[in-house]
Amino acid sequence: MKKRIISIAIVFVMLFSFAFAASANSAHVIDFTDKLTDSEMIELDSYALTIEQKYGWCVMFAIVDNAENFDTTYEYAEDIYNAQKDAENGVLIVDNIGDNVYSVYLAGDAKNVFSEADEDAIWNAYDDADTYYGGIVDYYTAVDSVLGGDGISADPIITTAAADTEDTTAFERVERQLPLVVDLADLLTDAEESEFNEKFNAFTEEYEMEIAFLTVTSLDGKTAQQFADDFYDANGYGYGENDDGFLLLYLPGEDGQRELYLTTHGDAIYKMSDDMINTMLLEMKDDIISGNYIAALDTYIAKATEYVKPGVHFIWLFVFMLVGCVIALFVLNGMAAANKSVIRQADAKVYVRGGSLVLMNSNEVFKGTYVDKEEKVQENSNSGSSTHKSSSGRTHGGGGIKF
Repeated sequence: MKKRIISIAIVFVMLFSFAFAASANSAHVIDFTDKLTDSEMIELDSYALTIEQKYGWCVMFAIVDNAENFDTTYEYAEDIYNAQKDAENGVLIVDNIGDNVYSVYLAGDAKNVFSEADEDAIWNAYDDADTYYGGIVDYYTAVDSVLGGDGISADPIITTAAADTEDTTAFERVERQLPLVVDLADLLTDAEESEFNEKFNAFTEEYEMEIAFLTVTSLDGKTAQQFADDFYDANGYGYGENDDGFLLLYLPGEDGQRELYLTTHGDAIYKMSDDMINTMLLEMKDDIISGNYIAALDTYIAKATEYVKPGVHFIWLFVFMLVGCVIALFVLNGMAAANKSVIRQADAKVYVRGGSLVLMNSNEVFKGTYVDKEEKVQENSNSGSSTHKSSSGRTHGGGGIKF
């Protein structure tokens, strides 16, 4: 009986460990030891995304206390990789700091591309660094080198601006490297991300204004407005010289803790009023609460299209009115010319029957005056949303809801 209870307990522990691993599916870096901050996790994930975009390879790193219920760290690494990613080719290092053991797991073609010397090199790149963050950056750089690249950028591609620096008006524009859909909270499947990236790119090309969507698991101590603004600015979002566009940030959570925030920049500020933004977010809210993110993003695109779709230019409105007046004039003249039974009279007396109207007495009485007052209704303006400055000193519009 005791053996049976122990066996059942082990099964439940293993199932729990699988579920726990699956819950960390939001990033290429898994940290069960809290060695990395949220901002470092986001930045490191961006490096992995860069490599994935360049080569189609998934590159991961995990820091753990032990190998859970597996006999070896290698088996644990294999389980983590298969639970997190479905990429055919990839590399994962697990640093088992509790057991002082590491393992390099190679998936697909990686077994043929990475030699034993390469495996040692990518581990040493990590191990020689002074910090966990710096070590993983060096590891990614070493992997990129093995794959034939020149190394990844020394600066993180994805960032929400330097959290520990003072606000500044100096801004250096960068080229966007990230996709228009960045799902760090892992709410969408790979196929869904690909589908909406295509839709967002089509929208951007047609209306010359970028549309983007970002999910996060933490705001890293910032407000939703600050995080969305900084993410937009620091990662090169926006179309053309003025970086026209908008980005929708979603932070999942319990009831009352979820947040949606739309940041706008450039011409998008003038395309979307505060009321428009609020309407859009409220229409998305119910679908998001129910987990129907596809419907919510479809609403996002539909409302964005409605708001930014160019209307008829006022010159053409003037032309249409002028043409209408000319046509109406010709029609009325034609109708008047066809009415032969009417003869123009110079005096109204012709229409009065003699003796039918007799005034016996007449006078005028002044009864007073009054003023009818009615409050003028202020119509909502669609000339743009309220604006503010981001930490980089750039002007943004936008609005958000918490639900």
